[in-house]
Amino acid sequence: MNSLEVIYPGVHSDLGGGYPPGDQGKAFSQDNVEGDGLLLSQIALNDLYADAFVHGAPLKVPRESLPIGLRHEEWRAMEFDVVKGFDVALPVVNRFNAWRQMTLGLPPVSHPLSIEQIEHYQPLTSATTLEQAARTQLGWITAWRIDRYAFASLKQATFYLQASDTEADETVRDQAKAARNNNQAAVKKRRLQQLAIERNGRTAKKPLEPGVKDFDADMAQTQLREAAVEFAAAYRDPDHQASMLSQVTPANAPPVAVYRIITADARVECRQMKAAGQARVSQLFAPPAGRYNHPDEKTRGAVDEIGNATQPPGLLRALFDDQVHDSRAWFLYSLGREPMGSYFRERMVFFGEASRRELALNPETRETMVAGITPLPDSGLSVAARPAVMDAQRMAEAQQAIKALWEAQYPKASGVSDALS
Repeated sequence: MNSLEVIYPGVHSDLGGGYPPGDQGKAFSQDNVEGDGLLLSQIALNDLYADAFVHGAPLKVPRESLPIGLRHEEWRAMEFDVVKGFDVALPVVNRFNAWRQMTLGLPPVSHPLSIEQIEHYQPLTSATTLEQAARTQLGWITAWRIDRYAFASLKQATFYLQASDTEADETVRDQAKAARNNNQAAVKKRRLQQLAIERNGRTAKKPLEPGVKDFDADMAQTQLREAAVEFAAAYRDPDHQASMLSQVTPANAPPVAVYRIITADARVECRQMKAAGQARVSQLFAPPAGRYNHPDEKTRGAVDEIGNATQPPGLLRALFDDQVHDSRAWFLYSLGREPMGSYFRERMVFFGEASRRELALNPETRETMVAGITPLPDSGLSVAARPAVMDAQRMAEAQQAIKALWEAQYPKASGVSDALS
């Protein structure tokens, strides 16, 4: 074995550091004094560094970590700003440890750590499968969403109130997008001027000016609020997948890839995820002593967030509040709703038996086919018979079709050189 799959909290970009401090009101500090230290990605960053170092990667280290006999070799020491780049704020440490305790069933972390733990990075072995571990994590985030989204408590949450919303107005948003496009047009013009000068031999070639960042409207508060509305509707309607057909049209479906969703499985997933969240929501959002809450999907009841704020359940709630972003809320506006997507659908696991998805390629039609559902009136969608299991032949055909798509795409991109985005 030459690799390990390690479980971390958060969405994809929480792990990779794609969200800057303050986005969606998360990882926020006044005047950004904590910088990246409040991002969940700092945990993975330190783990990757430790793992690489223990396996012999010739990485620099903080100056105080150098043996006295090597401190004269300046190249071995990290610069101050690099050391700061590894900082993890104490609230994140405490909340991450609470996540380990609550969702993985690990014992509390003892302090101080032993020398062996400090000097040798080693992920703990799990006794469960990756698929089951993912379902457990989905159960916890669903519990958080039940209270914050389905019962709209996010509107009083600090992260929501801190989320920026300066371009929620469509007119303001259009103006901001036009300004971005004008700036990009100016960049392209300067690139052409540079290329012309270089062709004439009047100057040496150098990398072209990078493009302006793609337009991303500043409307996180609106995105979160509308995501909450969508989640609430799905939470109270276990069969919401059927009604979503009206949102799936050939215009926003992939041009060749056609998703075949088995709705019986979708309903089971929805109910399982909902039940997992309901079983945990009162741990994260505990009632006052001697009382009960969240008895059903329409009743929240009394919640005492202060009572467990410093305990593992409250710290885990704070992690979801202030560190874990909602990429789906962002996608709703930036890239549009994914066909047949939902907060109550598991993500794709392509090569495992459990939780796999039926993915077929159909070049003759651009229709989205869903088994077992009658299309809504005027939806333009057809109903397919229940698709066969993805056997080896169908998998090979799908992979060949995907390869052909990429090969057709490569010539279009071959003329693009440095920083032409």
